[in-house]
Amino acid sequence: MATELIWTESASSDILSIYRFAARRDPELAAQLAEGVYERAQVLLEHPELGPPLAECGGWRRLVFRRWKIVYTIDGDRIVVGRVWPVAKGEVDFNEKLLD
Repeated sequence: MATELIWTESASSDILSIYRFAARRDPELAAQLAEGVYERAQVLLEHPELGPPLAECGGWRRLVFRRWKIVYTIDGDRIVVGRVWPVAKGEVDFNEKLLD
């Protein structure tokens, strides 16, 4: 069982971008979406291997929430979330900015 959930700067930035984009249409829904991603990731503390490995990114796994991949890796007793990536966008790019 993992003891700590770490969000990288990229993953945190992804959540903020998703929130800002969705808030243009519906601020309440945007807040629910951002909170939902964080809540969904909490399950990894109890079940770190729940998400299947990503073929395109060695050592990384994915957990899906709605239309988003929560991309994470297991680092000892820590879970590190590296990106929150749109399922529709396909392969995860750790260098690409998600949204402007």
